[in-house]
Amino acid sequence: MGKVLATTTAVIASVIFVQTAYAVQISIVPSFQTVSRGDNFTVSISLDPEGSEVFGAQYEVRFNTTLLYARDQARGPFLSQGGATTTLFVNEMNNTIGVIKYGESRTGVESGVTVPGDLATLSFSAIEPGVCYLNLSNVKLSDPLTLPLPVPRLNNGRCEIRAVEATPTPAPTQRSGGVVTPTLPPTSSPAPVRTSSPTPKPAATPLTTVSPPGISSIDLSPSPTPVVTTSATPGSMPVLEEEEKMRRLPGFEATPFIITVVALYLLVKLRNGGDRNE
Repeated sequence: MGKVLATTTAVIASVIFVQTAYAVQISIVPSFQTVSRGDNFTVSISLDPEGSEVFGAQYEVRFNTTLLYARDQARGPFLSQGGATTTLFVNEMNNTIGVIKYGESRTGVESGVTVPGDLATLSFSAIEPGVCYLNLSNVKLSDPLTLPLPVPRLNNGRCEIRAVEATPTPAPTQRSGGVVTPTLPPTSSPAPVRTSSPTPKPAATPLTTVSPPGISSIDLSPSPTPVVTTSATPGSMPVLEEEEKMRRLPGFEATPFIITVVALYLLVKLRNGGDRNE
């Protein structure tokens, strides 16, 4: 009977120990989020003691350095509950191999923490599109006696980084009275047509009349026709009327001019002949 009781007690104790060992949880919160390339975002390292007294804690977070860049790691309020002071003994970020390390412990007090809270906060920058995992590792917890607590349950995180789509810029349009006016291409101006100017004609040269030697000039303008005034007699009326009719005939008015020219010609010829005889 005693052996059975001892065995039962051992089984119950082992079950309780196993439940306690896996009761503490440390998680990355939020467990999943979506960001765009170039965004900055944060995650928290949250710890739930599940009734255990946590006096100290340390962890590592691994990430893909081609997708994320670790910017900062800040202390959270978890271990400073109750007004206790804390000491950081590890706070490192390595963006070459993609590892973040953290370690903190309570000081000046004898009790641990049993209320859930954020142990630390991490800040990242999204570099390239893709899915990046935030994996917890090397997690260690201790109680007020500095004894190690059982390994807690690890809840990792995941981040999806999306590419930024370029927004096309609409082409500006000219608006006139609420109506969209399309922009027309500039039209080329027609080339000027050269017009030929009329060639000016030479002015007519006045004819110069050469006068014969000994005569200064000859006036070739027709001399006025002398008007003969006669007393009208009964017998001469028919004769005057006949002369008047002759004057009105075509070419009769030029007769005195022709006679004058002929007379001048004969006079010049006679004078030239006389000069030769002398």
